[in-house]
Amino acid sequence: MRADSAEILIRVRDLAVCRVFYRDILGFGVPLVDSNFLCSFSLGDGGRLTLESGRTPEEAPRAPWIFLPEDAEDVLDRLNLYGCDIRKTEAGGRSVWEVLDPEQNPVCLMD
Repeated sequence: MRADSAEILIRVRDLAVCRVFYRDILGFGVPLVDSNFLCSFSLGDGGRLTLESGRTPEEAPRAPWIFLPEDAEDVLDRLNLYGCDIRKTEAGGRSVWEVLDPEQNPVCLMD
């Protein structure tokens, strides 16, 4: 992994449901690692998003993180079809859409 790349770890209760959300709805594609307790996706430039099974009900959702999809409109269409509540804001003159994954972890898309 490059020194300037990102590694994001999100602990989840239901890995199967979250895997589908990140793989199919957000469009991360085929995971680099996919098992019953861990699922890791490439973020490009050596970065990774890893979903790890084992979050307890007491653990609160994580802080939001931002990603720049290749086709934001396509991802937003899939999120709408999935029934996600999408909140649009602006930051630095750019549009930002915040959604919650199936376990209420915030994810921000930026165009």
